[in-house]
Amino acid sequence: MRTADPAGTIGGHAGAGAVRVRAGLQYRACLELLAKYGPEGRVIAGGHSLIPMMKLRLARPEALVDINELGELSRIEVVGGELRIGALVRHAELPGAGERNTSAVSTSG
Repeated sequence: MRTADPAGTIGGHAGAGAVRVRAGLQYRACLELLAKYGPEGRVIAGGHSLIPMMKLRLARPEALVDINELGELSRIEVVGGELRIGALVRHAELPGAGERNTSAVSTSG
């Protein structure tokens, strides 16, 4: 498991304002951490809105769970005739995704 630093905190020390960061986890471990921390645990994938809020002290989560490496959420696939796009699929991956996967979609008449 990777962490922000050896102590697993942002800022290099535990204490007031310190945040635990957990990354490189499996899907089930992410869910368990989020359940453990409840509303004080936040998911981070890009940090485009959460990190600036933390810098302004508008958000103070106790733990951040980094989901960037969850392959389960990065898939573009056809399941049961439907195109499924995972929550972590980047916009750059989308052009042509439907065309690449339509050969797997069966049509019934």
